[in-house]
Amino acid sequence: LQSYNGRIPTNLCGSFVLRTCAARISHHSAIRRSTRGDLFVEVAPGAYVSRGRNDDWIKSSTALRCDTKAIEDNVRATCGDLVAECIVVGNGRPSPVVFVEALVAMDAEKLRREIVRRTRQFHARRYVHERITSARMVVVVGRGTLPRTATKGNIRRRVVEDMFKVQLDAIFAS
Repeated sequence: LQSYNGRIPTNLCGSFVLRTCAARISHHSAIRRSTRGDLFVEVAPGAYVSRGRNDDWIKSSTALRCDTKAIEDNVRATCGDLVAECIVVGNGRPSPVVFVEALVAMDAEKLRREIVRRTRQFHARRYVHERITSARMVVVVGRGTLPRTATKGNIRRRVVEDMFKVQLDAIFAS
């Protein structure tokens, strides 16, 4: 990793600095959003950090952006023994909602509470609009329920939002 002033900023640990991108990207606005949907932040002159893909971010109802990939990665890391797969949705909503496919047979309400408990410290450090702090913001679905792409098997975030629109509306109506 290319360091910034000899050290890597703590908020960027785990990210990769991509110095070679600068030579390939000719206009400064392209650094933030490349044509392939990759997002970068310039942390020092000529040093760039990947911030994921554009479709890994959702916009809340307050027009603030939420890094869904960070939340999903945290759920996988802290709940890997409980969760087979997960996806965070909530475009245009006050806060994100995580959909999980359970790895083990467990009462859905108990699983929801356990996910919130295990991820509590992570969410305490997030902005308010990025937090999942209530079990009602965790939706447990059966294995294989979340729609995937035919080629790579990635979960399709927008299709999940459309598929579960009524349930999402109910979560935020209460």
